[in-house]
Amino acid sequence: MRSIRIERVYRYPRLMVWEAIANREALADWLMPNDFEPVQGHEFTFRTKPAAGFDGIVRAKVLDLATPERLILAWRGGPLDTRLCFELQEVSAGETRLILTHEGFRGLSNLMPRIFLGFGWKDLLGKKLPAFIERNGGTLRAITRASASRAGEPAFPPPPRRRACRRHGADLATEIVRAGFARSGTLGVTALRAAMIEAQSAKRGLWNGDWTILP
Repeated sequence: MRSIRIERVYRYPRLMVWEAIANREALADWLMPNDFEPVQGHEFTFRTKPAAGFDGIVRAKVLDLATPERLILAWRGGPLDTRLCFELQEVSAGETRLILTHEGFRGLSNLMPRIFLGFGWKDLLGKKLPAFIERNGGTLRAITRASASRAGEPAFPPPPRRRACRRHGADLATEIVRAGFARSGTLGVTALRAAMIEAQSAKRGLWNGDWTILP
């Protein structure tokens, strides 16, 4: 069994980061569309484009929830039956350390998905999540979100529209996460190399060595 472990320190209070990882609309913005609820035992799905061997649905369940410290999910899709943990540690009044651990990868069928997901999580936590927090800093506070909900408005505004002719790093990361469920063997290696070449050519820096595969 091997695990993915990534650490990031954000210059935002812990409650703000918590709202970004434990809110349905926030997760839909920087990760995938979903029907998440912050309730222990809640079963829900993340949805993305299907691929060979993967129907595009991640079947998840809230295994543990401790606001604003810890969120643990069952994460099942394609060949994977894994566990995902977000842990938040307060570094100072305005800084938060996020530790992501994705564990439970077993056997050769999980090898390439683990590699793809490692790249995907690294880029999502390094770019798309902090960009979401920066864009929605004011609305990440619970009282603001509740007021927006009562007014019948979305808690978070939609992300800015992107030019169709350009693939952004965050889009590439989501694609790598999706591919991680389905690709294996030579096809997986080829796809991974292609993604790395594209990322390097765009100076997106997916290969920085700061995500770790643990034995």
